[in-house]
Amino acid sequence: MLVVDEPSLCRLFNRFLTRAGYEVVEVANREQALETLHAQGRSIDLVILHLWGSRPCEKAVLEFIRQVMADLPLLLLTGGEFYDQPLPGVPFLTTPFDLQLLLDCVELLLA
Repeated sequence: MLVVDEPSLCRLFNRFLTRAGYEVVEVANREQALETLHAQGRSIDLVILHLWGSRPCEKAVLEFIRQVMADLPLLLLTGGEFYDQPLPGVPFLTTPFDLQLLLDCVELLLA
């Protein structure tokens, strides 16, 4: 599941991952992410979450995944200065990054 609220970035990541052979469930915001996780959580193999600061809904998605779906792989994408305290054991990429690095992380997390 791809949770990126910047439409241009979301399209880019979705297109790249789809071309690499992945089925991508795209949600526009954290509220939809929570709804999707509640509705089809066990069919989701990985969550890629784009963080911008510590907004309450971002925290809600992280809390839900860590408490209810602790075995669900998570990859954080961050703008650097907006999220400077990574979670222990959770991989993250700081934008800008090479798309191949995104693919490498996805492959590693799904292996």
